Amino acid sequence: MGLPSRFTAGAATLLTVVLLLSGCSDLPGTVEAPAASAEAPEMFETGQVVDAGTDVAKDQRVYPLPDGTHIVVTKTEPLPDAVQADLNAKATSAVPMRDAPKLGNAGEFEATWAALGGVQADAIRSTGKRVILVVQFIGWPLEPGEGDWDKIPFWNVMGGPNGNGIITRGEVVQRIDAFLAEADAPETYAVIWSE
Repeated sequence: MGLPSRFTAGAATLLTVVLLLSGCSDLPGTVEAPAASAEAPEMFETGQVVDAGTDVAKDQRVYPLPDGTHIVVTKTEPLPDAVQADLNAKATSAVPMRDAPKLGNAGEFEATWAALGGVQADAIRSTGKRVILVVQFIGWPLEPGEGDWDKIPFWNVMGGPNGNGIITRGEVVQRIDAFLAEADAPETYAVIWSE
């Protein structure tokens, strides 16, 4: 007399589970347990000099400076001084002529804004931060109207408290501070100046 089939099936299942749990995985159709996951990349200090190919933590980037040095940037911390200076220099060089009326007359205004947009996009990609770009021009911030006005410096802001024709640098700073006070995760922003 044989054992009932449900007993045999149950015993076979139990034997398979015991063998799998005991580390015997030579049975056909068994799957090896996945290897332990790789460790997360190391978290470096912001501003630390590293090699170009260094694997950094999720919210960090390795920023290449013009002299060949590579510096760690962290999304939630202020930019290192050398990175801030490099980004400001790139934004400044993207505006070959600050005289706004001549830019418009020479047909270079659109090209200048396209170049600045490229600087802003590159800064976002290379730092992981959200970027506010402030650009100084010389000219008439608004339509001149009647009379002969003297040209003055004024600022335009992109990527934050957008604004055109802001007369003083202090007002730009106030607008940015007010914007960041209301922004979610204000520490993830960087302000780049093209002056």
